[in-house]
Amino acid sequence: MQWVEIITAIVRIGGRTYIANFGYVKYETCEEKKMAKRDPRTKPELTWLHQRKLGDEMKSSCVRNGFLALAAVLIFVSLGFTASAHAAVKEGEDYLVVAEPIPNMEKTVFKVFSYDCQFSYSFDKSVTHIVAGALGKDGIKFTVWHLKNKGKYGAQASELFASLITQDQKAGLGLFDDKASFKKAKMAYYKAYLDDRERWGSGADAFVKTGLDAAGITSAEFQQLLKDPATQARLKDWEGAIEIAKLQGVPAFVVKGKYLLYTKNLRSIDGMVATIEELMAK
Repeated sequence: MQWVEIITAIVRIGGRTYIANFGYVKYETCEEKKMAKRDPRTKPELTWLHQRKLGDEMKSSCVRNGFLALAAVLIFVSLGFTASAHAAVKEGEDYLVVAEPIPNMEKTVFKVFSYDCQFSYSFDKSVTHIVAGALGKDGIKFTVWHLKNKGKYGAQASELFASLITQDQKAGLGLFDDKASFKKAKMAYYKAYLDDRERWGSGADAFVKTGLDAAGITSAEFQQLLKDPATQARLKDWEGAIEIAKLQGVPAFVVKGKYLLYTKNLRSIDGMVATIEELMAK
């Protein structure tokens, strides 16, 4: 079986961070790759996609080797980005206007993410907190919405994340503070699912325990936080993440509740911030 995957790479060069998207042919087995080399007719035509998922697909040594080779190309191409200046944003190229704008988001950017998404993980390790920090200096609020219908335990993750954000806010902690229970749980799930290949086969309780242990709270404390009106209001807002994710997958960045950034066309953190600020001024 053969298909095309898109790799999003976060590359740091000369103190700057760049975002690049590249496609490559993925083979189910090394034998298929060898066959394609022997007979070009078996090699599929490249079809560009906006999203890809690593997860279980990264088992094959052929895939891993292909990814390492691709990394060298990314560095070369990313060097070319340093000379490019930010151009005026264009609808259909840099963003799309969502059909049903989300109210009360005039000075807000929110990110839709999922605990089992490699894209979300990559952005949260190297990009999201920097963008949020830069926007915060201009009085722009940055928040997150977890997507409950992606991942086997997406609903449980949403309940826990929403509860932990409530706890952090009461403690005066932001989303990206190292002491924030939300950040601790989020990164613990990313690492468990995407790095350690944990699948919590024993059930939802085991999944929730991973987050509780990382956040340092008990199940009883979690249940109490879940009942909090702030948590319930947050979960209600997050229902809107489902429709947003249908437009291009996750992570999805939405400006003022109506402008969805095309992540496939992001090239640098500075460019991303500039694009958001320009959309804020519209």
